[in-house]
Amino acid sequence: MGLFLVFLGLAEAYQRHHDRLMLREGLMVAFFLAGLVVLGGQQRWWLQEALLSMDESTLFFGATALTAITDNAALTYLGSLVDGVSETFKYALVAGAVAGGGLTVIANAPNPAGFAILKDSFEERSINPFGLFLAALPPTLVAIACLWGFRGEPINEVFDLNRWAQWFSRLDRSFLFLLILPFVVAAVGLWAEFARSDKDIDKRKSVQ
Repeated sequence: MGLFLVFLGLAEAYQRHHDRLMLREGLMVAFFLAGLVVLGGQQRWWLQEALLSMDESTLFFGATALTAITDNAALTYLGSLVDGVSETFKYALVAGAVAGGGLTVIANAPNPAGFAILKDSFEERSINPFGLFLAALPPTLVAIACLWGFRGEPINEVFDLNRWAQWFSRLDRSFLFLLILPFVVAAVGLWAEFARSDKDIDKRKSVQ
């Protein structure tokens, strides 16, 4: 704490030599993680039963999808509260959360910090969520293949459509809804973006 106060003092005294400190952004992340630790333990009563009812593949793809609408730190921390799980189970949870960490701005805690740094380079200082999702989808598929698909199996088996169909047929319907939810959110975001663009075009025409 003493070193941190010295740092703040030096940064304030010589602020003409550097950009502003992004204290607000850092504090928001800190408050989020603090709230996760304080409130996360209260979620064990339903997480224990829900996660133990899933197999490793379901957990991996579920974590990959859910991290797009939650933070992967939240997923992994809440998963760590479950007792009596195997090493493969832990790997599936963490690997899935890592694989989907770039699909949205909120999927990973460093993403908002990167957005705060780069936002001046974007039009209207904002990031199109659907554009980000599309740009992140190919790397995400590569990450899924590397972290889960190519684990000691021949590559041709990874692209076996029958195996994928069998996996989808074994999924619980309620979990399948959670798996599809990020894509629904992306579709709604695309519709909202197109609607906003149409309104902007109409305004420009009316002005002209």
